[in-house]
Amino acid sequence: MTMHKTALLILLAVLMLAGCTATTSPAPGATATPTLPPPTPTPLPAAAILNGERILLSDYQDELLRLQGTLDQRGETLTPQEQSDLVLKYLVDTTLLAQGASEAGITLSEADVDARIAQLAADMGGESALADWLAANHYSAESFRRWLRIDLLATQMRDQVIDAVPQEVEQIHARQIRVNDEAEIQSLYNSLLAGTDFETLAFQEDPVTGGDLLWFPRGYLLQPAVEEAAFALEVGQFSTPIQTEIGWHIIYIMARELHPLTPDARFRLQEIALENWLTERRQGSTLEVTLP
Repeated sequence: MTMHKTALLILLAVLMLAGCTATTSPAPGATATPTLPPPTPTPLPAAAILNGERILLSDYQDELLRLQGTLDQRGETLTPQEQSDLVLKYLVDTTLLAQGASEAGITLSEADVDARIAQLAADMGGESALADWLAANHYSAESFRRWLRIDLLATQMRDQVIDAVPQEVEQIHARQIRVNDEAEIQSLYNSLLAGTDFETLAFQEDPVTGGDLLWFPRGYLLQPAVEEAAFALEVGQFSTPIQTEIGWHIIYIMARELHPLTPDARFRLQEIALENWLTERRQGSTLEVTLP
């Protein structure tokens, strides 16, 4: 092939390549092809939308499978509606806590999530063991990472709420007389009115503890009516007979002051603080349940 023919072929090849990539003006009278925007990803199906944030249907379905596995292991049963309600409440509450964490300025980097996953793998004996655990518990790598992030944020928000419960609060040290019969409690009450010592009667009914309820804060006793009556009294006073589902009570107040919480009492107050926080958040949130 001659030199000028070779040069011509190279030039033609360059022009053809340019014609494939360059933008040219349409010929007169021709219609220009519009430039289309990139397609918008179709949102994944949601079980609920909480404050504009989607709780994925796949996450709801996987959590339902995990609950059912737990129920089977324990030999417990719940109706399908009870299972659905329980799972949805868990997902909503966890998301509310995570949203609260973000609003409080609590942040979590991808490196933080990576470190947590690496630690879990190490604790389980390696990445293969972690992968087996994920499969057995209905997680994909993607869904686990997504919910691990949410759970870590939720945990930090939860800890902030419960750590705000003080170590000591106003408490009452009380003693009670409790019987099952209304006529008997009225007779004991009349004896107290006549001047009989409360402690003496209390030990007659309960020789072991004398009805000592020890120290308790608001929200701790299992019988709210007894607690309400106790906090309405002053030191040295006793109540009128109080009826509850477990019998009849008369309460006597031995002391009332700022007092250190027992671990059990503080745990109970922390539960109340967390539930109050969640209740307030639910009331101020928008929730659309979109379950099929």
